[in-house]
Amino acid sequence: VENAVKKAKAASFSKKIEAEVTSATDALKAAEAGADIIMLDNFSPKQIREAVKALKKAGFFGKVLLEISGGITEQNLLEYASTQVNIISMGEITHSVRALDVSLEITRIGNKGKKTSSKQRRPI
Repeated sequence: VENAVKKAKAASFSKKIEAEVTSATDALKAAEAGADIIMLDNFSPKQIREAVKALKKAGFFGKVLLEISGGITEQNLLEYASTQVNIISMGEITHSVRALDVSLEITRIGNKGKKTSSKQRRPI
């Protein structure tokens, strides 16, 4: 984690560097290496709170943005939102969306004001 963040920082002074981590230990390493954003991927709310506590203890909380992703749904969103993170990413919004059946009705006005109608169904 540290080497990847340091190399990314060295490559550009004007871009934000985000590190995706899978443990509180790696979150600390990413913060120490200078990451601007740390994504806590597939953490439970309890694990997020532990990472936040560790970052606070090390003096990094509030200096880096914290993003969470993985396993967040409409049903558990409030629980995740209470963990003091800055950004919540929800893949469910795009990969679990239900299809929408839409139809289009076209009405043609023919000669002498007569209306004729045709219904067509086309998938979107």
